[in-house]
Parts: sequence; C-alpha cells; structure tokens
Amino acid sequence: MELKKLEHQIRTHLENGNKDRAVRAVYEAVIYFAKNKEFTKAEALRDKIYEIDPLALTEIVESAEIIEREKNDAIDKNHQSIFKKLYTDLTSEEGNALFFSMKEEQFSSDDVFFRQGEKNKNLYFVNKGSLKIIHKKDQEDIFIREVTPGNIAGTESFFKTTVCTNTLVGSSQGSCHVLNKERLDKLKEEFPGLEPKLRDFAFTLKTSSALLQEKGVNRRVHKRFSTNGAIVFQILSASGKSIGKVLKGRLSDVSSGGLSFYFTTSNERNVKLLLGRELMMKFIIPESKNRVDIKKKGQVLSVLPQMNHEYSIHLQFDNLLDPKFLM
Repeated sequence: MELKKLEHQIRTHLENGNKDRAVRAVYEAVIYFAKNKEFTKAEALRDKIYEIDPLALTEIVESAEIIEREKNDAIDKNHQSIFKKLYTDLTSEEGNALFFSMKEEQFSSDDVFFRQGEKNKNLYFVNKGSLKIIHKKDQEDIFIREVTPGNIAGTESFFKTTVCTNTLVGSSQGSCHVLNKERLDKLKEEFPGLEPKLRDFAFTLKTSSALLQEKGVNRRVHKRFSTNGAIVFQILSASGKSIGKVLKGRLSDVSSGGLSFYFTTSNERNVKLLLGRELMMKFIIPESKNRVDIKKKGQVLSVLPQMNHEYSIHLQFDNLLDPKFLM
C-alpha cells in the first residue's frame, strides 16, 4: 500500500464531503500496516483518524487495539521471557512501547560498547552470551562483573549525568537489545510510569562503583604470601567444561582468597580475554609444610601487563583455600 495513493484517496473523499469513507480508508490502512509490522506508519494513521473525525470512536479504539495486538504477537517472546520480571511490572502498552523502541544487536568477544571516561547514551539488555565490565586503574584492568542474560549494562552512565566509570566489552558471542536515551525521553511523554519502573529494575543489581569498592577491599582481606611455585591452568566454559590446552605460569603470591601468577605470551588480545573468565588451576606452594598438589577454581579479576610480553594474572578463588597450605 502506497501512502501517497492513500493520501490522495482521503483528500478526494473529504473534498466530496464523505468523511465516513475517508475514516474507513484510513482504518483499513491501519490494519494493513499493523499486520505487516510497520507500526510507526500504523500509529501515524491511527492519529489521522482522530484528525478527520474525533467522534469516530469505534475506528479510533479498534485501530489502537489492533496495533497493540499485532505488537504483542511481534514481540520476541524469548527476550520477554528472559526479562520476565521487568515486563511483568510493565503494562502491556508500556512493554510494547519499550520493546519497539529498542534495536537488537549481535556482539562478539572483545567488542567494545563504551569506554571508561566517555559518555554513554545506551542501555544494554543482554539476551544471549555475556558482557563484562572492566575498570582500568593505572595500567591494571580490573574485572568488575559479568553481565549475563536477563541483566542490563550501562545503568549508571545512562540514568545519571556522568561519564562512564568503566568499560563494557563482549566476553563471548551473543545478542542484546539496545535502548537509546533519546528514544526513552520520547516514551516518557506518553508513558510517564515507564522510566521509574525501568530504573528500579536496572538498579536491583549492585552498581559497578559499589562492586569495585568491594573488590578493592576483598583483595586485601586475606594476608598474601609470596611464592614462586609453578602453576598450570585451563580456561573453563560457562558450563564449567575445560576449553583449549593446559597453559603454564609462575606463581607470584597466594592467600586464602586467591592468587596471582605470571604468564608469558606475545598475544595481548588473547590474554586480555582471560579477564572475568573462570580457570581451573593446579599448583604447589614450595614454602608450605603441606607440599601437595592443590586444585582450585577461580575467576580472573585483573590482568596487568609487565615487561617482555609477561602479564600478571590476579584471581579470586570460588572457595577459600585451606589455611594449612599456607603454613
């Protein structure tokens, strides 16, 4: 259906004094565009009915219902299920408005969404895969948290007038829906209750700033002991399965809560992908009275470049190490 032909048809009906036929033509056009998922055109034409005849209540109400019904059918049910808690709190109209104001994007490992110190105007709803939030301090990359399906990234810089205090990058292949701040500002006029509900949902997670402070404290809770033993490790998938070959490093220090080790590689990109990953490690602490193989899982919190292609890898154990191994 061509809008120019429709406009000509409406104009002809109105010039002939046939307001009812003009309304009917627009109403049928609303149905056509709604069923073809061209909701912007359908909604503009719905408003046109009101302009032609404010008393054409049947067509005005039914066209609005048809658009909402078609929107409900068109919504990505998987996305809606992943963010069930959010959509349950929204009305049907608010949920539809939010969904159709977003665009879906695919991402891969190491894709950068925003950088520390820059501005961010987007909110990211993760549907599949995961993103990771990183904070750079001096030359150290500190892992803050992983953003998994059903969670949102970009909250602080999106809702507050501030530059990004962290960097957001992909940690795997995946997809997310993206809401731009300008689109939300337009929605606020028609749906004033939408932003407060969205804000409440987004801030149910601890802020990255709070998590950064916690990690800064946690890394100093347990006394560290210097050591120079060997360590071997493997990267784990999200399901806990080993990925790739066994790699070797050199221990730097260890505590009940975690350890750090040196790893040498010429591939800077790959070593930075360790940030936020779970590793399975096997090591011996030479200085310990209990010199036995220790097998532990832990998450990489920071990757710090050193000299001659060497990197310092810092991890937090999933469970505390038995103090007897540090004696």
